[in-house]
Amino acid sequence: MAAAPGWKRHRFAVVLFATYAYFYQGADPNQHSRLFLTRALLFRHVINITADHSFTIDKSIFGDQFYSDKAPGLSVLAVPVQWMMTTVDRLFGYDDNSVFMQRAQLHFLTMVLCGLAGVAATLCVGRIVEGYGASAREKALCMVAYGLGTIVFPFSTALFAHQLAALMVLTCFLLVRQAEETPALLLRNAVLLGLVGSASITTEYPTGIIVGLCAGRLLLVQRGGWRTIAVGGALGAAPLLLLHSIYLWKAFGSPLSLPYNHVFEPFFRVHHEEGLVGVNPPTLGGAFGVTLSSYRGLFFFCPHLLLVFFGFGYWLRSGQHQRDLRLVTLVVIAYFFFASSYYAWDGGGSTGPRHYLPALAFWSLPFFFFIRESRVRFYVGLAFTAVSVFFMLVSTAVLVHQPEGEVLRSSPLYDTILASFFRGELALNPQDIRTLGPRFDASYNMGMFFGLKGLWSLLPLAALWALAYSFDAARSLRPARAARVS
Repeated sequence: MAAAPGWKRHRFAVVLFATYAYFYQGADPNQHSRLFLTRALLFRHVINITADHSFTIDKSIFGDQFYSDKAPGLSVLAVPVQWMMTTVDRLFGYDDNSVFMQRAQLHFLTMVLCGLAGVAATLCVGRIVEGYGASAREKALCMVAYGLGTIVFPFSTALFAHQLAALMVLTCFLLVRQAEETPALLLRNAVLLGLVGSASITTEYPTGIIVGLCAGRLLLVQRGGWRTIAVGGALGAAPLLLLHSIYLWKAFGSPLSLPYNHVFEPFFRVHHEEGLVGVNPPTLGGAFGVTLSSYRGLFFFCPHLLLVFFGFGYWLRSGQHQRDLRLVTLVVIAYFFFASSYYAWDGGGSTGPRHYLPALAFWSLPFFFFIRESRVRFYVGLAFTAVSVFFMLVSTAVLVHQPEGEVLRSSPLYDTILASFFRGELALNPQDIRTLGPRFDASYNMGMFFGLKGLWSLLPLAALWALAYSFDAARSLRPARAARVS
């Protein structure tokens, strides 16, 4: 029986979301900080996390109150999801304070806010390269390379804000392109650009770099409509920026005082007092660490991204979509300077340089120009992507919060992650929600949840992918069989 057309059209999105949802990474101070603000807003109707602050080191202090030291966007978006979960729990008589329900709620929040964002961003990448003329297999490879072959994969399985912000800046890019192609939509898209751009900034502050570059491109291309763009953008951005300013004023005494200006931990505070809240001129250590190091290097963890440099050349030579090329180049370079300038460029306990994640969708566009219209380059891209996907799968399955170490000597992927994976030791994060000490059942995958051990716990996930694409494989063999019979 042939697969239904509707299923085939949405199959990749469904299976990708199931893949992200398959993993529960446990908790950590970063996720705690965001989650506690959500719960403070919903249950106590306050913006401080003083009641829960002892469970996280990621916090700010002002006066005698503790606050999340993160941009509040993700926490605010989580409020209606948390309300829905709480309402359902009360309806069915579940205990919200039990360990099981605490984990289930964090897992569900992650699925909705980060997993869906990862899927949506991956589909956006596919839509863009399809518009560039990608064939079905080229589009599929670009989506796999982005959604499964970069740090999008692990960070779509944990409640960090980077992937949600990545979807927002990619949406800004799409709005700008649409406004240029259809001038009648200029005002509407300018308003949406202001709204989505401000949402991105208040979710992950550094994405203001990308939002600003997108807005700058629209102003340059549509010079005659600069008043429309300015007014529309201001109208769209004003509500969220006003609310964010009120939040800062209530929490920290000034609408211009960011949470990072008041971090509590002495180690963090010292660094945030330097430069622009921890951002200084780029360093060689940061540049090497973000790109080539075996410690956190983007090209080490995601080797297919090395091919993007050739992709830029093929794109330039093609003469096509040159406005996009210029903007993508600026985004990639500008965010590299930010990522290598921030004192915590390594992201602490992280798979790769997580702060660079919002710019990764832009890397997938020149990757398409590398693989297109060449069988050899396509299979080279496929081989490199396969290695990237394996590294990301292993990192996600074992430990997203990879251990810290020396930039020039450490290789957590080889020393910890791969070694643990081949021993069948998965889900190693011991940090549990609302538990101060380590718990060795704090993280898991769905196979482990149902009693499977070690590498066998990944078998249901592999079976899901095999089942989803088995119809295509069977059909592809039929012509060959028919030819042999005849």
